[in-house]
Amino acid sequence: MADSFISTVSFEQSAIAASEYAMVSGKAIPTATEYLFGGQVYSTASDMALWIVLWMKDGGGVIPPGYVRQAGSMQAISDGSPPDEVNPGVYLSGYGYGWRIRPRNAHYQVEHGGNENGFSAQVSFVPVEKIGVVALTNQQTSILRYIANDVLTCRLLGQNKIEHSDYPIQVQPAAPLLEIGGNKLAMNIYAPAGLDPSELVGEYDAPEYGRLSVAFSRGVLTLTTPAAHFILTHRAGDVYGLGTNQPLPIGINIGFFEVRFLQGALTANCPSSDRLRHAPSIRCS
Repeated sequence: MADSFISTVSFEQSAIAASEYAMVSGKAIPTATEYLFGGQVYSTASDMALWIVLWMKDGGGVIPPGYVRQAGSMQAISDGSPPDEVNPGVYLSGYGYGWRIRPRNAHYQVEHGGNENGFSAQVSFVPVEKIGVVALTNQQTSILRYIANDVLTCRLLGQNKIEHSDYPIQVQPAAPLLEIGGNKLAMNIYAPAGLDPSELVGEYDAPEYGRLSVAFSRGVLTLTTPAAHFILTHRAGDVYGLGTNQPLPIGINIGFFEVRFLQGALTANCPSSDRLRHAPSIRCS
């Protein structure tokens, strides 16, 4: 797997690195590479194919066979409903260790997908038949990965062919826009905040993220970063999510981010699991 990286810097410097795209205001635009500090793997379809071959060959002498079997076994059920007339082949789905398990027209399928800033991926294999498919796309929040995966898997299993035209081609926007004029902070009355929004106002110095500013004006709580301007939406307690009423210039997937305020501290739970502390400045550790 010579073309796989865990370092964002190595990926950016690679001659084969793909450009990432996201939908903003109805147009596909290039996005910035998101630094997740160990939360991602940059790879190619051929390298990922080698990876799933290891799993289909009982670990290939690299992964212990016992772990391969346990990881690919149902450890937690997410849907135990019986099949219905519309989808008779869909039933009993769940999770193994790092894998999603689901039936596919009487075949046992193991899979894992992912979304990254500007990228989407889907990897799956059918252990008994030794068939696997890797679909990597440079589109954020795109279902193209599912289309490619389903079409190829059906053909390899000799099942009824699925045409790509049977799927609606949808690429969701990088961030849903909040309605302008309707952004006043609405607090969750069932999980009230311990800190008043006015107490959260201030400047924060965050290594790796830059200078952050929290403001509260006319009932709207905002967070300004070097990358973009966000509206903070209350989730529960002193935890807030990110929203926006303007297209994000770099296609940040705001669903991955969460901001938690503590007495004398602000913590940002990001894909990198970095913690931002304020006393009175913010440090990443």
